[in-house]
Amino acid sequence: MIHAESKNSDSCNMFKFQMAITVAHEVNHFLIGFLTGRMKPPTPPGISLASYGNTSTGESGRHWERMLLGGVVEFYEEIQDPLGNMQAGTPYLIADGRGSAPAWLVSKTYINEFLSGSKFSHP
Repeated sequence: MIHAESKNSDSCNMFKFQMAITVAHEVNHFLIGFLTGRMKPPTPPGISLASYGNTSTGESGRHWERMLLGGVVEFYEEIQDPLGNMQAGTPYLIADGRGSAPAWLVSKTYINEFLSGSKFSHP
């Protein structure tokens, strides 16, 4: 993120967006542990998203992403990116996490609004 900030503000914002989504995703897992009092609690299977979790455990982080963003955000490396392997990647919103699910590019406008605190709806 530090390298990206010195090169390009769009790339730095991409990293900030990625970090915000990742930390919130992991906080969901932390809260499940806190609420159950167990170090590695199984998430109830109903709190999940297609292709994540299984019949006995769910995936609360992915479930949260679906509830807030309308899908799962995945970042894919852009071969032409001048930052090379130091890039955040290009974010796509995948409807339900399955490889065959529709995916949409998350716009830089949405990311900037999200980071400014003015946009928390689906991208």
